[in-house]
Amino acid sequence: MIKGKEYECLNCKEGFQSKNKDPKFCSKRCAAIYNNSKRVLSIRTKEKIRLGLEKYYKKKGNNGISKIKTCLNCGREFTADKKTRKYCCNECRYDARRFRQKGKLSVRTFHKILGRAFPVWKCPFCDWEKTYHVHHIVSKKNGGDEKTMNLVLLCPNHHSEVHLGGENSSIKKDDLVKYAIGNYYIAEELMEKFYYGSVAKKFELVKN
Repeated sequence: MIKGKEYECLNCKEGFQSKNKDPKFCSKRCAAIYNNSKRVLSIRTKEKIRLGLEKYYKKKGNNGISKIKTCLNCGREFTADKKTRKYCCNECRYDARRFRQKGKLSVRTFHKILGRAFPVWKCPFCDWEKTYHVHHIVSKKNGGDEKTMNLVLLCPNHHSEVHLGGENSSIKKDDLVKYAIGNYYIAEELMEKFYYGSVAKKFELVKN
């Protein structure tokens, strides 16, 4: 313990000892709390802050970031501060996640099933065999589902080519349908032969 004269802290009003000359605070924390409570902003500083906030919110509104949306879980309208926001609060987001995952395969289990079903796999367009991506022939945003006839295994390069090329891609939709998983196994057959879990689940992905 530091030995010295007894002083009284201006913030917490408790006594403390110090060897310094005329100290006012017992700690840096008390000094910060006291100084912030006594701080008075000038009129010029307040005007700067007001103009900055006004400029920020004006720009935010022009970009269309802040707008009214409908919560996908409870259906209540809310003001979204992000374009990607879908739920009004964290509780709705967690509820929707639990509902979405209930009774469905996880991504890890899904890929385990595919690994057992296609132990010797090659990309149908380049014979790549190290890794594969699961591609939706008709994307979800265009109404695609998780049925086996809508899923095809592609190498990372051709998967990127299909997404980036769009209609101009050298790989057409008919070419993808030829190599869809449903041409080899239907969902029930995959689950019966290659799913080792005890709880019955749907042949669906939680996420892409």
